[in-house]
Amino acid sequence: MIWCPELALGSIPVYFTQGKNQIKFPKAITDVLSEYYSIASYKSHESKIPQKILKRKDRKFKLSCVIAFIVDEGNVRDVVSVYSVNKELLIGVRQLVLDCGYRCSKIQFNKTANNHLFTLSTKDLKEFYRDVTKLSNEFPTCNLSFKEDSVKFILDRRKMKNPRDRKITEKRILDLLEHNKLSAQEISRLTNYAYCTIIHCLGRLLKESRVRRVKATNKTYIWVRE
Repeated sequence: MIWCPELALGSIPVYFTQGKNQIKFPKAITDVLSEYYSIASYKSHESKIPQKILKRKDRKFKLSCVIAFIVDEGNVRDVVSVYSVNKELLIGVRQLVLDCGYRCSKIQFNKTANNHLFTLSTKDLKEFYRDVTKLSNEFPTCNLSFKEDSVKFILDRRKMKNPRDRKITEKRILDLLEHNKLSAQEISRLTNYAYCTIIHCLGRLLKESRVRRVKATNKTYIWVRE
């Protein structure tokens, strides 16, 4: 992956091949970027944020880097999480987030996934989304892409108050699964409950043999009512 705001803020041709839209970077672009930013490696365990990007004063420039990393390596559920097997790379990304004025957690090691991660503060998520929207209005190709709806869902859900009764939550989930096979994230969206709430509730229902899960091709679980 090439972390280049000039490309994120510019216009890149999109090709439809192999049944999907693709962006193809000529090798000449990689060579120019490598030279300009003094990039020694693009490998997962060796790459890092170039000093020319870290030292730059332009906030929009750094925000475009953060957006690109979230779209490519971020996870948006109850919070926006940014992760990588490369801690040094993640330290650089976190510094960009802080330079943009957003609070975030410290970097932690996730033993289950064998990677490092940090999360953006939900208190600053509204400001972050507002800044992203403003930037994408100026540069249409610089946006949250397919993860935008997930960020908007977090912001919208924070305005709602769900009943805390466990039985009500379980009933809503079971009603949805009566005629549908859904992922936990889909259930979260349809019920407006936090993803973690849905996961905990599904875990209880699974132990009680009231639901079962089927592993999907995209490494997620699809839940079915028994």
